[in-house]
Amino acid sequence: MMNDSKDTSVNGTLVGIATPIAAFILLNLLNQVFVSLNGSNIQGFRTQFLAIVSILFNIIPIQIFTRQQRHLALRGTMYATMAVAFFVIGYYWDSLLGG
Repeated sequence: MMNDSKDTSVNGTLVGIATPIAAFILLNLLNQVFVSLNGSNIQGFRTQFLAIVSILFNIIPIQIFTRQQRHLALRGTMYATMAVAFFVIGYYWDSLLGG
């Protein structure tokens, strides 16, 4: 195991929180562009769907940390992914259950 100063769970947590936020902003912008280009007959994706898909973007830093063998950063990213997933589920709880 290498002694890497960048291999900290704090770095992994920050990456694990920043990646879904950036992905959500990007997906939301793409969704708005898609709706504006196609006119009023397409409503676009729901915000809940974009939030759930943005969590999946954490696969990218997880793969990077795995290949670089940064296990502490990987652990922080996994904790952040779970925290963001629980936050999204809690925030959209009523609408996810069909209410």
